[in-house]
Order: sequence, then C-alpha cells, then structure tokens
Amino acid sequence: MARLNVVLRPLLVLALTALPAVAQEPPPALTQPVNDFANVIDGASARTLEETILSLERASGDAVVVATVETFKPDYADLEEYAVEMFENRGRGIGQKGKDNGLLVVVAVRDREVRIEVGYELEQFVTDGFAGQVSRLDMVPSFRRGQYGEGLVAGVSRLVDRIAEGRGVQLSDRPAPRVNVRNTGGGGGLLLALFVLFIVLNALRLQWWAWGVLLASAAIDGGLYLLVKDVVVCYRCGAHHRGVGRSGNAPFELTIHERYRQERIRMGKET
Repeated sequence: MARLNVVLRPLLVLALTALPAVAQEPPPALTQPVNDFANVIDGASARTLEETILSLERASGDAVVVATVETFKPDYADLEEYAVEMFENRGRGIGQKGKDNGLLVVVAVRDREVRIEVGYELEQFVTDGFAGQVSRLDMVPSFRRGQYGEGLVAGVSRLVDRIAEGRGVQLSDRPAPRVNVRNTGGGGGLLLALFVLFIVLNALRLQWWAWGVLLASAAIDGGLYLLVKDVVVCYRCGAHHRGVGRSGNAPFELTIHERYRQERIRMGKET
C-alpha cells in the first residue's frame, strides 16, 4: 500500500497542476480576414481591410488576419500568450499549410493592447522592430481616439505593403490607401515657431525672403497673420501686433490691422 501511495501521489499532483490548462478557454476561431469579435470596426474600414488583405493573398499567397476581442483575461497571462494561441487557430493555423506565411493583428480593447504575431516565413519582412513601429505610429494614435477601424486600416496597409515589397509583387487591385497624418512630436512646428519668433524680434527689418515666407504662410492659413502665441505678424504693414491670442475670420483680421494703422497715423509714423 505504501508503495502504491508513492506512485499515485505524484500522478495526483500532476493531474491537479494540469487542471487550469485543461479549463483554459481557447480564443475564438478565425474564419475570415476580419474577425471583429469586439464590434469596434466600422463597416467601411472592415471592407477596406478585407479588400487589402485579399489583394495580398491573391498576389503572394500570404495571409493576414485581423481580430478584435474584448479581453484576453482571465484565461491568459498576457496578450502575447493569447496571440500565440489564437495564431494556432485551433489547429488550422493562419496561412498556407506547411508554409507558416501568416500574420495576425489582434486588439484587446478593454486591455488597451495590440499585438502583431508573425509567422516564421514572414519574419524576414516584418521584423519585431517594424511591427512595433507600426503599432505605435500607425495604430495606437487612432485607437486612443476610439477609431479602431481607422487605426487597423493604417497599420494593416503598412504591413501588407511591406510584405508585397519583400515578395516583389504588385497589388494592383487593392483599395486606395487612406492618408494618415502621424504626430511625430511637433518638430517641424517648433522650427517654424522659432523662425517666426526671429521675424517678430526683427520687426520692421524684414528681408525679401521673410516677406515670401509670411505671404506663403498667410495663404496657407487663409488669413492675414502668422501667429506665435500672443504675437501676430502682419504682412500688410510688416510690423507686429500684440495682445491678439489667435487669428479670426477676415473681418476680424482687417479690423485689427486698421486699428494698428490708425495708431501709427496718430503717432505720426504713417500718413
């Protein structure tokens, strides 16, 4: 009996340890290119995603799948573990059989996480660094605004383009890509602000090239002023006005200009 207990006890411990794994709920099956289990992708974006994914599949045979879920908890420790299990797709996998040429983009909405799981065959094109860049720059900014469809279209488009480029194939039947302006930190805006500040400090001593910048900036802005906080440079008189927080419509801008002109006349600086 003692010998039997020695044999059975380790088996009982092993069985009890394995129980949580047996009870773990598998991710939902992936049956189409776009699997919106969380219901966060708008119809237009879903169609664009599907057309983009299918255009790659027709051209190269590679498969991209998108999935959104509410959460990976409590059955999985993190999204990476969940994505690996979802990629297996209950034994069917993603991509062509035996080629491991699939890619999965999974978004856990309540957990505020996104994961790009890449098959071995596609890792030569979609590296970990590139996948992270796509997540941070193309998808996450839209996700923060609740625009999951927009973010997925931007991210999947970049992934599909990278794979197509690596395969050397043309995607002639894919939908036209959307223009997605990224926030890169405002470096260009800072340079412009410093340049305008230089102009303000030099006030009436503007050179011909400065006039050109002011005119171009005003044409783009649709008004008479180029702004740096509360200092407004007026290209009509080449001077600056203070105490104006922002430019308004044309009548407002003209009024400000005329008031400044009247002040200059009063001071005898203009006729």
